[in-house]
Amino acid sequence: MTAGEQYKICRDGEASSACVRGAEDEVPWQAPIDVLVDLDLEYELERAALSRSSLGATLKARLLIKLKEQYRIRRQPYMQQLAAL
Repeated sequence: MTAGEQYKICRDGEASSACVRGAEDEVPWQAPIDVLVDLDLEYELERAALSRSSLGATLKARLLIKLKEQYRIRRQPYMQQLAAL
């Protein structure tokens, strides 16, 4: 299940097609938040993998800075979209 998929709990405790929230039920800020959550998770996984790598400390530091800058650039339009809402 992706961050964009949300389910309601039915009275009997089981999810059914009648209980799935559709796009029409979604609040306007939910989509950018879902993307931001996915970007955050991806960034953290990449950062952790880079930190565990056997690369030299200087190269790791440069790559971490580059990764963080790319992460910031990718997040910016979604943050602006949220601010506009």
